[in-house]
Formats: sequence, structure tokens, C-alpha cells
Amino acid sequence: MTSPVADGDGGINLAVVEDHTEGAFCIIDPWSPMQEGDIIDVYLDSNNVWHHELLADQNERLFFFVDRQWFVPGWIEQCYYVLLRKNETTPDDPSAPLRLLVKLDRPGGRDKEPHLPGHSELKRVQLPPEVITQGVDAEWAAKGVPMTIQPYPNIAVRDVIQVKWGSVFLDPLSLSPEQAAGTQPIEIIADQAAILAGGDSNALLVQYVVHDEVWNYSEKWSISTTVRVDAGAWRLEAPIIEEAIDGIIDLKTLNQQDVTVQILVRTEDFKIGDTVTMTWIGTPQVGKPLIHTQAQQITKTPTILALKVPYAEARAIAMGSAEASYVLTKENGDPPLSSRRAFANVVGDLYAHPAPVLHEQLGDTLEPDTLMANVDISYPGIADGDFIELIWEGTRSDGTPYVYPQTHSVSRSEAEDKAVTLYVSDEHISVLANGRLDLWYQVSNDQVGVYGQSESEHLLVKVQALMATLPSPTVEGVENGILDPSKIFDKVRVLVDYTGTVKGDILTYYWTGSNPSASTSGWIPITTVSAGKPVTFRVDAEFVTGHIGQSVKVRYALKHATGAYSYSNTLDFFIDTCGKEVEQNKKA
Repeated sequence: MTSPVADGDGGINLAVVEDHTEGAFCIIDPWSPMQEGDIIDVYLDSNNVWHHELLADQNERLFFFVDRQWFVPGWIEQCYYVLLRKNETTPDDPSAPLRLLVKLDRPGGRDKEPHLPGHSELKRVQLPPEVITQGVDAEWAAKGVPMTIQPYPNIAVRDVIQVKWGSVFLDPLSLSPEQAAGTQPIEIIADQAAILAGGDSNALLVQYVVHDEVWNYSEKWSISTTVRVDAGAWRLEAPIIEEAIDGIIDLKTLNQQDVTVQILVRTEDFKIGDTVTMTWIGTPQVGKPLIHTQAQQITKTPTILALKVPYAEARAIAMGSAEASYVLTKENGDPPLSSRRAFANVVGDLYAHPAPVLHEQLGDTLEPDTLMANVDISYPGIADGDFIELIWEGTRSDGTPYVYPQTHSVSRSEAEDKAVTLYVSDEHISVLANGRLDLWYQVSNDQVGVYGQSESEHLLVKVQALMATLPSPTVEGVENGILDPSKIFDKVRVLVDYTGTVKGDILTYYWTGSNPSASTSGWIPITTVSAGKPVTFRVDAEFVTGHIGQSVKVRYALKHATGAYSYSNTLDFFIDTCGKEVEQNKKA
């Protein structure tokens, strides 16, 4: 549920009832003592929505679903549970009841033109006629530009409207009863500080997004409008975002390639030896802006500088917007000059962050007897103080849900490394045997009230024992089950001698031991040239020496062009200089 909610304990929004086809995902914390045979009943007002008798293996949190039909828009006056303990005839007193607001519609309602940028029912902001015809000059900036928001479907008290002036977020406005009723206009002012921060532009984007009291967001940002701004901020020509067609970057068309920001070096302002620093500000649909900077020295004029923005930066702002600008630092010490801004909307993938990486995943599978899962998280804009919640969400073999959340605050060193590793113990793995794992995370920070909470892509994994159907690989130098590290000077070769590959397959090897930092993997796509031929991988010596005195497993997975997976048998060997320990173990 969401909180806070006026006059209530929490809210139920669309995400709560729609994220799972089975209904709303619910949790009850353990009580003491918790025994087999305890009976628990959950109530929404007078409706008994879940009945459960505890099993022998339950001495932990209870996870369950409540069907969506029980969540009717309006107030649930009492949400509570009743516990009847084993061998008792009278139940305990009911749990503390919660008063919940159920709201299952979005501000603006349904977008009637989903194929177009902007929500059809969230109309453009209304600007003063003089601003529309003449733009915003220094005088207008000094007094501020008022904007009026038209009423929209499903408007409600305490809806929050967030206007974005270029890349600048204006202070959010929470609607009063009069504004929601239409008796008072909804007006937001862009003050001078915001206008100057947004910069000068021939077509500066202005748009807004709305969320309600229980954090149902409008399906998209509003229809945008543009305004000419010449308030004295920047003078150099705006860069060109090469992949923006009619102001739109399509992630599908981008096809995982970087975005190119072109800067035309052709005026008297640019001299050889000057430095251009480009800034890309990406604003996701929900979450804090992501900033990417890149500097390059001018070596000739005229020319076109082509600076690359990594694809991950564009993907992270899917359904959001981007702007690019640059600062020219003069070699002769003159004051720096800054450019106007180029803007683009980014359409495509809805998730803000890439999926986590599960080290122990083999193909599309995690083995249930894995002792520890190492989960890597890395995303553009990671910063110290970010609050990460890893969601280890699964389905047991009997279809019941299971979730293990793990929270982590990003340290300065982790932010500098741009990566965080979290660890999940075997108890949360084995419980999902012959089930499925849905692994993802969400990120928030101190400014969650303004920027919201952003979610990663989901990593979907089967949890089951592997069925090996392919021959095991061989490792150069392994004799009688032993690899002597003193004979490895640079790399060791892993040979996959399977010749049944076809074009479009992907072959991945896994070198795994008890030391996670000395475990590794790698993959290659099978092309027309390599199809049906043996494949060799080279493994750095550090992954050998990191397991001295330990055993290592080497195997591979083949992702067929059809999308199905096949797995090899495992090559097990011991890494030891003389092999004495192995011989002693065999005799024992």
C-alpha cells in the first residue's frame, strides 16, 4: 500500500491490484508462538478474503494474494486479520485495523492516442498570448511566466502536478478542493530562476505529469508545447541530436546503439585549443534526472564534433525526455560561452534501469542447491545515498508466492565503482526449487517526494536442476582431474567441441568456484562462419590462481536461435600445484 493518505492509513492503487494476475500481494509478519495448526482469517470490512491453516514449515512471514474483486474504489474502513491458535476455541483479538483508500483510476484517464507522444487528455499548458506570439524575453523572465492547466478526466483533490520547463522541474502543485472542483484555476508559475536554468531555446519543451494521492501516475506526460525563450542565458547555436527524428528518439530504432550529439564548430567563437564540454540531461518518466558530460578539445575549424551518449543513458529515460547543450571554455582565458539546448522525447522501454545480473544463473536457470547468489546492480546515475531495494520475488513449486526484500544504501566507493553487489543466501534459493524467480530492484533517494521511485527491468529465471544433454567442455592442462596453476602464465583455454551449433545460437561458458570474485563467464554469438565448429574461450590466469586449493566447475549453455536452452555436462577439476591434497582426499 502507499502512504501517507489523508484521513486513512494507506492507499491501494492500480499497481497493488494489477502487478500480479492473482491479485494484491499481501504479507503478514510472524507472531509468537507460531505453530502448525494455527488458523488465520483476513478481512476487508466484513468480507473474509483469505483463510489459511499453518503448515509445519511455516514459522516465518506469510505471503498470499487477495483477489482483485475485493478492492472496490472508495474506503475500506477496516482491514485486519483474526488468529485462532492451535487447540483454542476462541480467537485472539483482531489485529489493529487499517483504513485504506482504494483508487483504481489514473489522472487523465486512458490515453486515447497512445501512438502519439503525450497524453491525449492532458492538454497543453496555456501560456499568456504575448508569450505565445513573442516568446519569453528578459522582462518576462524577471516577472515569471504563469501557466494554466486545464481540468482533466479523473481530477481529484490532492492530485500532484509536476511541470517541467525544459529540463527544470518546477515546484509540484497539490490540488486544492476548489481547483479539483473547477471553481479556481490551476496556475503554476515559472519564475526567473527556473527560466534561466532552463536556458534559451527556439523551442523549449513545456509539459507536465500528474499523480494522485495514492501514487497512480497518469499513463504518460501531457501533450507538450514549445515556447521561444531569449532571456539572456545562452548564445551559442544548439547542438543536434542526430537520432532524434521530429524531436523523438525511438529506442527500438536506436537498436542499442549510442546517441550522437553533433556540435557545429563553424563560427568565430570557436578557436583551436578551446574545449567543448557537452552536457546531456536525461529526465525519466519517474525518477531523478541523469546527467552525462563529455569534453573534447578543438583541433581544427570548421568541423563537426560528434560526441556519443551511451545507449544505457538513453534507455534509462524511456518515456521521458532528454536535452543536450555545451559550454565552450576558451584557451585564452576569456569567459566561457554556453549554447542553447536541443530537446527530444524518448519513447520505448518503460523500465528505468537495466535488470540485475545474477552470477549463478546458467542460461535461463538457477540451480536450487546454489549456496549463495551474487547479484550485481549497476545503473546510470548511481550515486552515494541512493536507496536500493532488491526484490527476490518467486513462485514455489506449489504455486504459492514468496518474496525476500533486501535493502541497501549506496556508499561513496560503490558510487565511484558504479556497481553494487548484494548477496542472497541459500534459504531463499532452495525454497523456490522447481518454481520461478522474478528478480528486480527499485531505487529511491532523499528527493523521492519530488522524483518518485524508479524500477529496473525484471530478470525472470527458472529455479530447477539442469538436465545436461551436451558433452562437457575440456580445459587445456587438466590431467587426472588436476590443473597445475604454476604452468599457467597468461591464460588457459576452454574448448567446446560441440559441432551442432547453427547461426543465431549463443554459446556461453561458466567457470565457477567457491570464490565469486574468481568466477567468470563469457559468450559468443554463433555466426554463419562459426556454425558447426568447435569454439575456444580464453580464461585469464587470475581466475585460476584465485581458486588454488579448491575445485572448479566448467560448463556451457547453448541458447538456440529458437530461444530454447541446452546445457552441457560439467567438467570438475582441482587446482593444485602438486596434487598432494587431492591424492590424500582420495585415500581418505
